[in-house]
Order: sequence, then structure tokens, then C-alpha cells
Amino acid sequence: MGIHGSYDPVLVALSVAVAIFASFTALNLAGRLLAADESNRGWWLLTAALSLGGGIWSMHFVGMLAFIMPMPTTYEIRFTFLSLMLAFLATGAGLHIVCRFRTGWSPMLAGGLLIGLGVVAMHYAGMAAMRMPGVAISYDLSLVAASVAIAISAATVALWLAFRTKSTGQRLAAAVVMGLSIASMHYTAMAAAKFTMTNHIAEAIAPVLQSGILAVAVFSAASILLLLALLTAFFDRKLATLTASEAETLRRSEGRYRSLIENASDIIAILDCKGTFIYESSSA
Repeated sequence: MGIHGSYDPVLVALSVAVAIFASFTALNLAGRLLAADESNRGWWLLTAALSLGGGIWSMHFVGMLAFIMPMPTTYEIRFTFLSLMLAFLATGAGLHIVCRFRTGWSPMLAGGLLIGLGVVAMHYAGMAAMRMPGVAISYDLSLVAASVAIAISAATVALWLAFRTKSTGQRLAAAVVMGLSIASMHYTAMAAAKFTMTNHIAEAIAPVLQSGILAVAVFSAASILLLLALLTAFFDRKLATLTASEAETLRRSEGRYRSLIENASDIIAILDCKGTFIYESSSA
């Protein structure tokens, strides 16, 4: 016998908001990836992977909590943790490819393919973590294929936008597009799942998470992670702007000093410790 669930509209809206916020944070961090020097790029890559991967994972489980079944649902810890790791690794690897080979179409497509497949693996690993007494899950393969196509397309577009948006307005518009694409993939994949009542009620052998505990963990982790990432990008951008301004001020000051020395009527010379002239003004 088939079982049909329903959705909590508040949690659905919250899941979309989480996806948009994660996308906006990732877009801000992506701008720092290409601007950062080699010594700091690894840290920015890690931060971007944690924020985007963690944001996508959080959106996924908020969407899972929004899905209401007529029987209690718990989540197996190992598959839940595996889904989180898949999100981190896939986004980190995809961003690394784009940063390593820059923004040509080949690395963009390769990164989008890797992130898209990683997001798909994360989603279905999270689905495998669901534990419902006496319920088996099967999938509509056509909708599974559609979810894969949406995930890869969304990831590729996300990378393309991430390294081309400059202003805050552009990033906000791009984040809305990215967030809606991520949410579309999730709910398409959820529509592919078919829940069927069976006569066999499996006992929970592995440790499981209750829905309430998972909700608190997801909301807390997502909020802290994304807020820290956004603050880091904001202050780093402010520091970069301040550094550039100070460098420009120093350059102008040096130019005025050099002009004053070269046009002075007095003879000015600089000698090193051996008494060798290393500079003479034009009046010499």
C-alpha cells in the first residue's frame, strides 16, 4: 500500500531561504578565491566549501523535516554524516577545479558536473538515512534522472555566476537563482521517492537521530556556519579595500617626494656603506 506525505509550508519556505542565504555567502567567498594569493587560497577554498556544502546539506534536511509522514521518522547517524561529508567534498573539489584552471568553460563544466553529482549523492544518502517502521522506499527513475540533470545544471550555473558577479545587487540576484535551483533539485528528488507499507517492521540497530534533535542541529549549524562565513568575507573585503587605499596613498606620496627631489636645485646624492654613489639628483 502506498503512503503519501505532506509538506509543512513554513519549513519549505525556510529551506528555500537557507538555500538562498548559502548561495549568497558562497558568492561572496568565491570572489575572494580568485583574488587571494596562493598562501591563503586554501583557507578561502575550505571556507567556501564548508559554507556552500553545509548550506546545501542544511537545506536538504530542512526540506526533509518539512515532509510529514503519518508515522514517526528517525535518521540513521552514519548515513546522515555521510551525506554531510559528500556535500563538503563535492563542493570543495568543484571549486578547486575552477580555481586551479580558472574560469574557462572546460573547468566550469567539470566543476559543475562534480558538484552536481556530489549533491545528488548527498541527497540520496540522506534519503537512505530515513528510518520509518514498516515502510520501504523505491524511486521513479525518470524523476531521479530529472533531479540529476537539475543538480548538474544548477551547479554549473552557480559556478558561472560565482566568478562573474561583482556588485552586491548582482550577487543577491544570483543567489536567488542559485537557491531556487538547489531547492528545485531537492523537491524533484523527493517527488521521485515512493513510500510503500510492508508487513516487515525493521528494528533500529544502528544509532538514530530523532527529528527534533536533527532540526536543532541543522538550524544551529547552518546559522553559525553561514554567519561566520559571511562575516569573514565582509571583513576581508573591507581589509582589502583599506589596503588598496593605503597603497594608493603611499604611491602618490612617493611620487610627490620623487618629483620634489628630482626638480630641486640643490645637489642630492645617496652613498652606500662603501662610499659608492647609488643615486644623484638631476641637478648634479
